[in-house]
Amino acid sequence: MTSGPDYQRPGVWAELVERLGRRHPPWPRADCGRVECEPGWAWRPVLADHDAWLVVRGRGWASVGGERVDLHPGRLIMLRPGDRGEFGQDPHDRLTVLYCHFDFRDAASGEPAVVADAWLPARFPVLRHAAPVADLMRRVVRLSRDPHPLRRLDAAAALLSLLTEVYRQDAHAHGEQTDMIDPRLQEVIDLVRGNPGRRPSLDEAARLTGLAPAGLSRLFSRQLGVSFRQFVIDSRLERARQLLTESSMTVGQIARALGYPDVFLFSRQFRRRYGEPPSALRRTSTPPGRSPG
Repeated sequence: MTSGPDYQRPGVWAELVERLGRRHPPWPRADCGRVECEPGWAWRPVLADHDAWLVVRGRGWASVGGERVDLHPGRLIMLRPGDRGEFGQDPHDRLTVLYCHFDFRDAASGEPAVVADAWLPARFPVLRHAAPVADLMRRVVRLSRDPHPLRRLDAAAALLSLLTEVYRQDAHAHGEQTDMIDPRLQEVIDLVRGNPGRRPSLDEAARLTGLAPAGLSRLFSRQLGVSFRQFVIDSRLERARQLLTESSMTVGQIARALGYPDVFLFSRQFRRRYGEPPSALRRTSTPPGRSPG
């Protein structure tokens, strides 16, 4: 039984974000929890909703739609409406599981929505690291117990994070890299974007990360697709565009504030990046008044 998105198809991630983040966001039901399965326990589900089911301890087996898998700590099963199955446990190593029933809701009506099987997580996703999935499931379980409406919103956000992690790990198991930006690179990004007029050198940025300059340069190219120097220039120009549309500063003031020795170099780089001079953007921008942040 195969299911789940084709992670390597062009545009799949953008469409997945559109579907889950905007059109059909997931919403947890009240039926979420953690349970130590009783002696003699067996389960024959006929699902009317979605159910994320994670083994925390113990061993057993599960059969869903004719496909049988072993149950062990870290095994995740993503059941969906209409699924029928049979679950059993080793009587000498009983199961402890986390579970969470949920729906996908239509963003306009709030009613449960049908999501095509091709956009659902695989029923038996392959996890490299079960700990973050377990942590997020525990958070969903605890938040779903709280009757306050704000906690329900928190639980929905945690459920979306859980599904995001499941998709990410399952995609990695199928050869699609979805790793986040290296934390060392985040430090450099904060440095550059936090003060785009300062223009730190590659050596200075490398010292911040503990990497050699050449190593940092390779990391930039591999993860962001641009060189360190180009990233610094792009950050300055992005801030310039923001200031042109959101502040009353003149073009000359913006150029000086961002460390350009003269307005002509600034205008040349800006035109190369955006296809028009900064003065043209200023003429078409709305009156200032928005936050400068």
